[in-house]
Amino acid sequence: MDIQVVSPSNSRKMIFKNEGIDLSNWKEALDKGSEASIGKFVNEAIARNLRNSIFVDVTANKDVAALYGKLLKKSIAVVACNKIAASSEYKNYKYLKELAREYNSKFLFETNVGAALPVIGTLTDLVRSGDEVKKIEAVLSGTLNFVFNNYDGTRKFAR
Repeated sequence: MDIQVVSPSNSRKMIFKNEGIDLSNWKEALDKGSEASIGKFVNEAIARNLRNSIFVDVTANKDVAALYGKLLKKSIAVVACNKIAASSEYKNYKYLKELAREYNSKFLFETNVGAALPVIGTLTDLVRSGDEVKKIEAVLSGTLNFVFNNYDGTRKFAR
């Protein structure tokens, strides 16, 4: 498998090279890149229309997560450790999963539970292999741990 990094970006700089960048000096190449803008970055990725593109989000930025739908609609897979989209309202999460299915792409994430343990992937593999998950008992999230320790039953969990 030939995997090429064609467009690294940070909050200050971004570069695009369809032929891929040399990973031995990616930092230097990025420092010489153009001014970064997540909107411009996504538009450029879509315009280049590179086959089998994957957008990898390693931020915790709501503006980045808000663009997942736009990427998925162009069959660009999204792989994220950004918790915002997958832990947002269920309606939004479901919408992103439906877009991925409709446009034959992937919306993948792992770090929303278990402090980056591969919980979701492991469960998915078990179900795909024919196992039936009957029960899970665990607190796999620091956030949920806080909620459960402070929940008093006076408010709903969902709207």
